Amino acid sequence: MPGDMELQQKFDLYKTALKARYGNAAYDHWFKPLSLVRVQNGSAVIGAPSAFCASRITANYSRGMFELWPKYMGPIGQISIRGIKSIRQHANDTAQRASEYREDDIPGGGAGPMPHKMAETFRKSSSGQAGPEKVSAGRTTISRRDDLVREGQAAPLPSGTSLASPLHADFTFERFCLGEANRVAFLGARSIVDGSDDNMFFVYGSSGRGKTHLLNAIGHDWKLRRPDDNVLYLTHDNLLNGYVTAVLAKNVNDLRDYLDGVDIILIDDIHLLRGRKATQDELLHLIDRLLAYGKTIVIAGSLAPSRLAETGLNQRLTDRMGGGVCVPIDKPDYQLRMKILKQMAALDAAHGGFVCEETFLQMIARSCDASIRELEGAYKMIRLHTRAEQEKDSTATLDEAEVRKLLRRHLSSRPRETSLEDLMSATAEAFDLSTHDIMGRKRMQPIARGRHAFCLLARRLTSAPLKAIGAIISRDHTTVLSSIERAEVLAETDPHFGDLISSLMDEFEH
Repeated sequence: MPGDMELQQKFDLYKTALKARYGNAAYDHWFKPLSLVRVQNGSAVIGAPSAFCASRITANYSRGMFELWPKYMGPIGQISIRGIKSIRQHANDTAQRASEYREDDIPGGGAGPMPHKMAETFRKSSSGQAGPEKVSAGRTTISRRDDLVREGQAAPLPSGTSLASPLHADFTFERFCLGEANRVAFLGARSIVDGSDDNMFFVYGSSGRGKTHLLNAIGHDWKLRRPDDNVLYLTHDNLLNGYVTAVLAKNVNDLRDYLDGVDIILIDDIHLLRGRKATQDELLHLIDRLLAYGKTIVIAGSLAPSRLAETGLNQRLTDRMGGGVCVPIDKPDYQLRMKILKQMAALDAAHGGFVCEETFLQMIARSCDASIRELEGAYKMIRLHTRAEQEKDSTATLDEAEVRKLLRRHLSSRPRETSLEDLMSATAEAFDLSTHDIMGRKRMQPIARGRHAFCLLARRLTSAPLKAIGAIISRDHTTVLSSIERAEVLAETDPHFGDLISSLMDEFEH
């Protein structure tokens, strides 16, 4: 058997191959912390920071890990991935029988003696096929059948799920265009990376303002300055799915151990967790723990924390977020829109591709003022049509009339402003009522709840004054205020009501 140093060098090359196969994000989150515990008799034991990490790695990357192993490490029959805690516990449990084993330290772990013979999780049956056996909690095993066995669990984590989201390669501070609308948010984001004493940073604004870009830029710069730190970027989907998966797999404590180990956590689109009470509660406790540990938390949402509370998000959770530095990103003005378009045009020109005339950029900037995404979409549409014309004639270009026509078509798909009538119809349908019920004088609970919901949605999704909202339901503004307050309480305490509010807000916001 090769020496420990030679084996470790091979394992480092093996991890480098995993990085090349799965990318930097997966490597940093999952493979970089792995340590080689033992290779013996065609079996390998790999240590992961926690049992949760071990199960996730096995569920998502087992096939590729098994395929790459022979090239760098030699022949293999099985690979067991175990949480370091379970390895240490196993070592302690078997210390009394040390005479039966050869003592050996876990490489790089300092975890104490490791038994010479690991309890096998798969054994060869008389037919030569691998058959599963129970193992201690915290161990996961990769075999030729990509099986996962964990004692005390009904099923492994579903294949294909992943908690961490990769950082977008183009979303860096260098590529972030500065303007009056986002200057404060940009400076706040840079201060986080520079080592600000503020551990909580909350940035908010409507969709397409650059919140996701800022979160990714923080992640990139943090990793560049602190390469050994654990940076975790989460979308609301990954956070929700990760928690639900952990509950179903009965390893919520392992998930908590994993999240507690991050140095900075970046959570995007927090507002989309409306109505997810259990996930919000878990996130609240996570924030409390990370702040107690001195870790950094960066969160992005559509509204300021105080207003998120009014839409059904946990009041204690929004209080925590409101206790940090909260900065808005406003609607981009004409100067900022032009700066963004010129950056896109310069990148295209630098790669020897499309060259957009200044006049066309100005036309786009004047027409597309809703969001950066709308701006980028219009630019890409004009680029595509120009290239289509140049396929027929390499010298062909679009004229202003054609660009104006394309912009009109592009903007025709822009969501129209939400009206009180639209909200009334959607609310009535969601609550199984008629619009006459909501506008009428009846005060039965189902009708009153529908009326409360309409008032809350009208206040949050339109710019209509209280008097106008009251007029459509034949009430005065004080009654509207009372309905809004009742709706806020119901959204927090009644899961069904909260889900209906969340689905209606999602429908009109997107």
